[in-house]
Amino acid sequence: MAVRIRLKRMGRTHRPFYRVCAMDSRSPRNGKAIERLGYYDPMVSEKDARVKLNNERVAYWLSVGALPTEKVKVLIAKSVRKELTWKFRQKHLPEFPLISQPLHHRKHCLLLMSRNQRKKLQRKKQQRKKLQRKKRQRKKLQRKKKPASKTCGF
Repeated sequence: MAVRIRLKRMGRTHRPFYRVCAMDSRSPRNGKAIERLGYYDPMVSEKDARVKLNNERVAYWLSVGALPTEKVKVLIAKSVRKELTWKFRQKHLPEFPLISQPLHHRKHCLLLMSRNQRKKLQRKKQQRKKLQRKKRQRKKLQRKKKPASKTCGF
């Protein structure tokens, strides 16, 4: 069973309210959730009060292999940034890169990247590897082609 962490729409017309839930990927958007992890209320004027997540449970589901949706990735990052300090992240959650890395390293975190960004990063890595291989080959050729020292026969 593939588990996704995604938003479940609640509320009324023109007044959305979302629950952040761990759900089976095959279930419908507003279907049965495995576990409720928090909420997101975009209509609240105060930005800090919009997202409330149980970060321990989110970290558990991510460590088990659940994949968050694009919007949930952003909400997790905001919630983590707001509630956890760097030392706590480093000490208690080193295996989970989204939480354990400082903010300036998160742009390299695969969990925060969209599919296009991940593909772009893979292409860059492949190009770097190609260049490194070419450099190694050039060095080998230069070593082989070193001219022999000429000695005078006088």
